[in-house]
Amino acid sequence: MTRMATASTDTDLYALRLKLPEFSGDWKAVVAEAEGVEKDLLTVLARGANLLKPINDFSANFERVAWLSLWTKCFSTVQAALSALRGRSEYFLEVLSRTSFEVLLHVFTITEASPTERLRAYSAWCLWNDRSFQIEFVDPKTLDGIWDPQPAERILRDPNTRLAYEQLFGPINVETDRRTLAKGRLRQQHEERLRLHRLEAWLGHRDLRKWYGKLLAATKGKKKKQVNFFALFNESDRGVARRLESLQMRFLYVNYVKGSLHVHGTTVEHSFYLHEGVLTPRVGVHDESIAALAHGIGGPGGICDSAFIQLEILRRQLWR
Repeated sequence: MTRMATASTDTDLYALRLKLPEFSGDWKAVVAEAEGVEKDLLTVLARGANLLKPINDFSANFERVAWLSLWTKCFSTVQAALSALRGRSEYFLEVLSRTSFEVLLHVFTITEASPTERLRAYSAWCLWNDRSFQIEFVDPKTLDGIWDPQPAERILRDPNTRLAYEQLFGPINVETDRRTLAKGRLRQQHEERLRLHRLEAWLGHRDLRKWYGKLLAATKGKKKKQVNFFALFNESDRGVARRLESLQMRFLYVNYVKGSLHVHGTTVEHSFYLHEGVLTPRVGVHDESIAALAHGIGGPGGICDSAFIQLEILRRQLWR
């Protein structure tokens, strides 16, 4: 599902094939050589990788695409947590804690009832958000801004501005020929519109039609087109707090809010350590708190490990 240089026009998802990642090396050896929390995270990565081993049917459908999307998010999160642990980045771990927690809630919601149908709902919900992004991408204002030669021209015209730019970013190497830029804009517009057409074709498939209809109804007449995933199944579950309350886990909401402070950059309190009248930026200072955060995200029994357990149950239903 990566953005390719040329947009695909494969509007029939069921005609596509799945290609799973291949891992080189021996997970057991890698885990055996590690220590501490790093060993814990590598153990969970190995479990995640092993979830793919029994899959031998590579035909695509919307429920399998949803499952692989969730698996990718969890696996990538543990990889990122491992990097943040090694780099002693508490800030990055807080962000990962927040995003992974929301993915886990999505997994719990899917496994609650009719998992195959809810995986299709997850595909529809993700594609709906992909479509919203794509509509913004093909907006003429966006493309005009991307291909506008004037900012580069202003820098090149003014020696002082150019010197300041190149001191910060290095030699400027930007295309300013307007005919070349016009051709590039048309090419990108064509490719991105094809991508939007594909997303809309997938959303309109009969297997997603029910959920696409719900998304359309939920946003009718509204400027904001975002819909909470949980609201597709329960009108009262319109947010994470309500969802946690329905799971009798409302006390965990404070962790989600703390992570949101880091995601949105809206905290001072959690950017510093205060000790004996001294404020110290929270950058690799307390190894214990960093280790605890990393373990909670990617260690055994942590957020992603819990998601992997649920994904294993779902995999057995999708690939028999």
